[in-house]
Amino acid sequence: DSFLPATARRAVIVTQQSIPIQVETDIPCTTVVVGDGEQHKTLATIEHVVRAFAAAGLNRNDVVIGVGGGLVTDVAGFAAASWHRGTPVVHVSTSLVGMVDAAIGGK
Repeated sequence: DSFLPATARRAVIVTQQSIPIQVETDIPCTTVVVGDGEQHKTLATIEHVVRAFAAAGLNRNDVVIGVGGGLVTDVAGFAAASWHRGTPVVHVSTSLVGMVDAAIGGK
């Protein structure tokens, strides 16, 4: 079974420098790395991520996967909503704060 939407033809993984990622998928996958720490929760970071979406050809039927703490889940969700409203986002939280934020914050 897969946690990816059936419509997804490509994926963009948003992660942070301190989390090494190795993924095997049946669809093309691009990884975007953002800096660690709240100081990277900026519009410049969002622009970096959205440019990666454009380069990957991401559309509303594809998927954004955020792997990291609260910074990554916030950035991945905001960037996906800004790129194409309704783009599916999968959060894979690596911190307790990120898990609570995603579960209770409704992000």
